[in-house]
Amino acid sequence: MPDKNDLEATRRLRSSVTLVDMNAAITRLGGSRTFYDKVVASFREEVAHYMVDLQRFLAEGDYHHAMHRVHTLKGLAGTVGATALSVRAAQFEALLNPWQDAAASEQPTDAERASIAHLLQPLELEMAQTLDALDQLPREPL
Repeated sequence: MPDKNDLEATRRLRSSVTLVDMNAAITRLGGSRTFYDKVVASFREEVAHYMVDLQRFLAEGDYHHAMHRVHTLKGLAGTVGATALSVRAAQFEALLNPWQDAAASEQPTDAERASIAHLLQPLELEMAQTLDALDQLPREPL
């Protein structure tokens, strides 16, 4: 019978595989695990401050830069195989779209700001879970 540590390790591995489709990402990147690992390292480095930047842009009412940041996050997440994070970022991007034009004279209503804030928390959670899942990925493709 497996011990508790083995079961927990298996649960974490299953969770990481669910959140990050490493094999699909490696295939899209030409089949090189070494290259994938470099892309993941770059992803980690680039997104380390994305949520802080996104919060700051939103607080400043800078929806153009907020949308640019979330659009980049969407693409980078897709590149590393973090489909759920990419989808969540796409939802957030769609929500910001009406105000992304830097010259837009209209600002979100209070209800729309509440919707933005409501989606920011799940995006932050998805980001944290994705980073954790990347830590749990097996050394070799499945």
